[in-house]
Amino acid sequence: SIKSILLICLKIYLGQDWSKIIKKVSVTNIFFLCSYALMRKIIYIVYLLFLSNLITSLNAQEVVKKGFANIDTVNNQNNVIKLNGTWEFYDSCLYSPEDFIQKKTKKPEYLNVPGLWNKEKKNKNAGGTGFGTYRLILTHTKKDVLYALNLNKVQSAYKIWADDKLLREEGKVGNNKNNSASKWSSSYIIFKANGDSSQIILQVSNFRHKKGGIENAVTFGKAETLTEYGWNRLAWNILLLGILLIMAAYHFASYLFRRYDKSNLYFSLTLIFSAIFSSTVGEILLNDLFPALNWSILVKTNYISNYLRLLFFALFIYHAFRNEVSKLLIKIFTIISSTMILFVAVTPVIIFTNTLMIFIALTVIILLYIIISLIRATIRKRPGAIFSFIGVIVLMGTAVNDILKELQIIDSVSLTIYGVFIFIILHSYLISLQNAFSYKSIKRITESIKIRSSIKDALFSANSYNLTAPLEAVSKVIDTDRSLIFIYSENDWTATNEYLKKEGTSKKTNIKILSGKENTYFSSYNLKKTIASKKPTYTLVNEAAKARDMKYLEGSGIHSILSYPLIKDGIVRAILYFENYSGKKDFKKFTLDILNDIKPQVLIFIDNFTRYRNLKELNVKLEKDVRNKTKEIETRTEELHLIRTNLEKQNVQIFEQTRKLEQQNEQINDGITYSKKIQKALLKSKENIRSFFPDAFIFHKTAEQLTGTFYWLYKTEDDNIVYASFNASGSNISRALVSILITQLLNEIVIYEKTNSPKIILNKIQEKFEKYENTIDPLNIAVILYDKKKKEIFFSGAEHSVFYSYEDHLIEYRSSDKPLEFNKLKSSKKTKRFFSNKRISVVPGTKLFICSGNLDCNNKKSENFIKQKKELLDIMLSVKEFKDAENILNDYFEKINEDVLISGISF
Repeated sequence: SIKSILLICLKIYLGQDWSKIIKKVSVTNIFFLCSYALMRKIIYIVYLLFLSNLITSLNAQEVVKKGFANIDTVNNQNNVIKLNGTWEFYDSCLYSPEDFIQKKTKKPEYLNVPGLWNKEKKNKNAGGTGFGTYRLILTHTKKDVLYALNLNKVQSAYKIWADDKLLREEGKVGNNKNNSASKWSSSYIIFKANGDSSQIILQVSNFRHKKGGIENAVTFGKAETLTEYGWNRLAWNILLLGILLIMAAYHFASYLFRRYDKSNLYFSLTLIFSAIFSSTVGEILLNDLFPALNWSILVKTNYISNYLRLLFFALFIYHAFRNEVSKLLIKIFTIISSTMILFVAVTPVIIFTNTLMIFIALTVIILLYIIISLIRATIRKRPGAIFSFIGVIVLMGTAVNDILKELQIIDSVSLTIYGVFIFIILHSYLISLQNAFSYKSIKRITESIKIRSSIKDALFSANSYNLTAPLEAVSKVIDTDRSLIFIYSENDWTATNEYLKKEGTSKKTNIKILSGKENTYFSSYNLKKTIASKKPTYTLVNEAAKARDMKYLEGSGIHSILSYPLIKDGIVRAILYFENYSGKKDFKKFTLDILNDIKPQVLIFIDNFTRYRNLKELNVKLEKDVRNKTKEIETRTEELHLIRTNLEKQNVQIFEQTRKLEQQNEQINDGITYSKKIQKALLKSKENIRSFFPDAFIFHKTAEQLTGTFYWLYKTEDDNIVYASFNASGSNISRALVSILITQLLNEIVIYEKTNSPKIILNKIQEKFEKYENTIDPLNIAVILYDKKKKEIFFSGAEHSVFYSYEDHLIEYRSSDKPLEFNKLKSSKKTKRFFSNKRISVVPGTKLFICSGNLDCNNKKSENFIKQKKELLDIMLSVKEFKDAENILNDYFEKINEDVLISGISF
């Protein structure tokens, strides 16, 4: 029994036999005891995890000792490490590499990284404001190997060098507030080691935030390893953010349907502001979404969203458990939170960041009160209270971790987002219990929608001039025993199709209302009334109805009749006629609603059927006329056929065939010539391209008059450059037409719709493909956006790669493994694809290569393609000056008769 199973669970959880103590206790009470036991285990596990995390953080191995870090593990194991430890620090000095070379620096002190100036600088009275220089020597580096660093939220501006090369500046570093500017970022900085050691110099300044210095750990590794590590973290953060937003949308939609229950609204707002807060920490996704976002606004967003999510969470608990939570306390908390939010909104960052400790204290108080309220609700057996209690405990545990991390007590990762995730699951279950009473109503609505959808699917998949399918689909859904469809033709109404439920068959008929057979095959009275009134007519078969239609209804066993007119432009075009036999329930209430919904589709079938029938009759008449004319011509030309010789017949046939071939060839040549002119007009000249990229080359070889390889270039209003390289497959002419089509689509999307993001451009091309009636052959394409100000490239493509070279080191950024295509015949079986962007940082000396054409060097795995790709990349990397690249590639492809397009850009 259920009670026995619960007792066994209690014994497992509590480690003793409780069966003798609570034999007479109800199953409900035993369930709550099991919940308590499970909760105790969960709290214990969370405590162990937290303690383990704290011990690990406090005992973390210091990689950096007095400004030196041995990176042997990075070289040997290709892993990612945190450069934690004591770095050299020069307080109130902004030293550059030249100062260290010329030995103009003072004696350094040593500061812990991660660590804040507030605790470790000698001049602690200044708080987090000030400036200084950090220095680190990486030993055992390998020459010409690409390494990478990740800096996250350096407070609040920095400038970094590696081996005397300036790599990045976020914000503006200065020695006072007037000549400095703040910015948050999570940047991946790539550099190449020049020898067996590398010097990292980091200037940091802060005059606008409470905290100053390197707040988070600096991660280090090989470029490929750290970049992959960063992408994985970003993907996980985006996944969690997406879950928060999806669940927020779900609960907000639930609120729209049940506005009297505000728990859904406040839970949705809790999730929304949790999502906003999560986008301002870690990888700082808000910076990626809004690159031009002001730093002060970003910090305010971080604080306000954090305050608001706690406020809305408290309001959610209040509305979910009104009898256990004090309304007065919630009002006081709302006033205090609103005041703090207003204070953050109107004051500078350096001032409002001091409210964090007040907020932490307020958070602890309100969470403790909520836990007490949830314990009270659990004791009172409120639905879902135990799950809400567990969720709050988990959330509070992760919040404590983040608070200790914020106070620099431990070096840990932010766990609140994971606590929120568990909190969402448990509280979604809580809300689902509250929505259980609406299930039956939703189910009825769903069934109704499903019925309407099934009818429309049957109509869309049926032959457009055949009335059997729509009549049968409608009859099955409204569950009628017999149905007919009447069409007005030749001044009379004719029954064209009939469906019988008992036999499960449909057949064509041809019986007119005024034919004399109407009273033996259907109720003419019911139909005539519908025609006259232009309204649905319902007849319940009783003695009065039999008196009107005695011949048909007497002894028929019919219980009820329904006639439904299909009206277009004020004229009845057709009538749907239904009969139900005795012993069966009447037509369902939603029958007329269904018929009203599908009326436009059925009218289309009626119009197509009428046109098809008229066309068929016209064809029969024309065929008869053709046969008569043919006989007359044959009679008149019989003598000529006898006189003409077989040789003359052959000459005439040869002459006609020759003339047709010449016309066809002329048309084909004209089409090719015209298409070639269009392609030439659309293709930008190489001199025009060099006005965008001074040091660039384009090698374009075509095997035929028309080419399927094409390139496109455009300079946006904000001085950014969008470049596309693509290759269409198929026949010679179809490839040319596709290249023209893609060029026009790029003009429309980028120039007129002002879309610059490569992934959005590809998604829009895919959407526009679906509007064409014909099949589009597969298309390989690469699209890049070059941001001159940020020195960044965003890339997205379909079965295409971009090759990134920096000081003879080549990285291949691959795209989707499938080409961009649309086949109308198979589109219903395919799922829609969504493209994504890849961001590439550009430093002086960077080279970028894109290959297109039949001899493709993208994503191919056969031996021939791998060999060819290696040869091509060796050629391109060996080019010292890009102006010589075209001649070298021309020699390489001299004997290869294929379309080839290779683009190279040097920054």
